[in-house]
Amino acid sequence: MYSVMFCHDYWKEKIEVSQYEVGEDIYNFTKSKDERSTKVKNTVIPWHMPCKFDEDSKKDMWAYFVIYNMTLGPSNLYTSIDKPMNKNPMLMSVKLAVDNAILEYKAKQKGLDYIPKINQTLQSFPYIPDRLFKDFDVLTMYGSFYVIMVPLCSFMIFFDELVREKCDNLRKGLQMLGTQDNAYWMSWFITGGVMNTLMAIEMIMVGRFYYGFDCFVKAPFYVWFLVIIMTSTTYLLIAFYFVTII
Repeated sequence: MYSVMFCHDYWKEKIEVSQYEVGEDIYNFTKSKDERSTKVKNTVIPWHMPCKFDEDSKKDMWAYFVIYNMTLGPSNLYTSIDKPMNKNPMLMSVKLAVDNAILEYKAKQKGLDYIPKINQTLQSFPYIPDRLFKDFDVLTMYGSFYVIMVPLCSFMIFFDELVREKCDNLRKGLQMLGTQDNAYWMSWFITGGVMNTLMAIEMIMVGRFYYGFDCFVKAPFYVWFLVIIMTSTTYLLIAFYFVTII
């Protein structure tokens, strides 16, 4: 990381502006490609910034660029829109050091008996609460659909696995090895019960402690656990029924 600094009588830069003009005959394919092509007009705008000021000879201006490796700085790719952007402390320290070095040089050049110094404090802009997501409660908006959505997804997963095993004749192969049908269905019921229990606990914990939904906060834990576990078990039994009749 380093800085490029310069100051002379005039800081001269040139800005090139490209203007594109689309012709009226761009879709007229009876004409040649050159006649239908977009016309480009480049204009160069000179930009002059004085480093010396005629009205006050004591004023001058220094300009510098700080060249650094941006991959070493913090990334804001996954920063939430309602959170302050991450800043590069190394880059800010280099800029502060360059500014203080310029002040020290000018102070010695002017013969000042003191050296001015810039003290830097970083602070993000204040963020006001988002009115769209303030007091947002998905259960109030979608009702019981949120409650049955996750058990419905587990029903689709169990039903898909059961149908795959039936297509592969897995149960018939187990019967040939002496496995009873009750053991087969009980293994799936135990698996589904464990998965449904973990899912119910996770839904309640997320809704209560992370999102703070009123229905999870104000209602007892066992009430929601029974509602979700009974709904999930019902879906599991429906999956068993559908697999049996198809």
